[in-house]
Amino acid sequence: MATPPARPRRARSSRTTQGRPPAAPPPPVRRRAGRALLTREQIAGAALAFIDAHGLEALSTRKLAATLGCEAMTLYHHFPSKGALLDAVAERLTGGIALPATAGPGLGAFFHASEQLYRVAERHPAAYPLLALRRANTPGALRFYDRLVGLLLDAGLAPEEAALLFRATGYYTLGAALARIATFGQAPHATRNVLEAPDALPDVPHLRAVARHLTTRKVDALFARGLGLLSRALLAEVRRRPR
Repeated sequence: MATPPARPRRARSSRTTQGRPPAAPPPPVRRRAGRALLTREQIAGAALAFIDAHGLEALSTRKLAATLGCEAMTLYHHFPSKGALLDAVAERLTGGIALPATAGPGLGAFFHASEQLYRVAERHPAAYPLLALRRANTPGALRFYDRLVGLLLDAGLAPEEAALLFRATGYYTLGAALARIATFGQAPHATRNVLEAPDALPDVPHLRAVARHLTTRKVDALFARGLGLLSRALLAEVRRRPR
């Protein structure tokens, strides 16, 4: 028995049975064009905020990208490595320090800038170790330290003398700031400051004798006094040198 020929299919109408045109397809989902919308400054700022909230050890490009709502590869368009990102965060730490255009009389401007550098540890204790552990490689950080040295040269110091004050003061300031972070219990896995209860200390009579001067509440005052002593000693050393 012969099979009847197949009936030709009718062309699908562009209108529904109710006579209305079909609904327009939904618009495509717009993805965030990370490279176009995010800047280096925004990423570095977000990284600093992440470190402030979660700690330096917790930072990763994957977690930061999730915070920013982009893919991790987007960050690598701006920063070729995590190290480059950390350098940018360190630059932001110094970027908020206002340096005068001219040194003025003496070295007051330089030592005031050193105090401001120390105070950054109050606002960003989790990120502050970057200033001590990473080299200043970014343009902004180099400009900051260039101006800091410029305050010494503008005050009349010879290059060798300026280098001495710059290094010695930097060692003292960064070290004191890191000690402050530890003393206030803001370092990772921090333990309590046992000098707050000197009577409970073991057989350490010399520490007990000075413990009341080493309490947490006196840390900042000790730094300021120490900076003054260091500055006077360094200036005296410089002035003793033959010209």
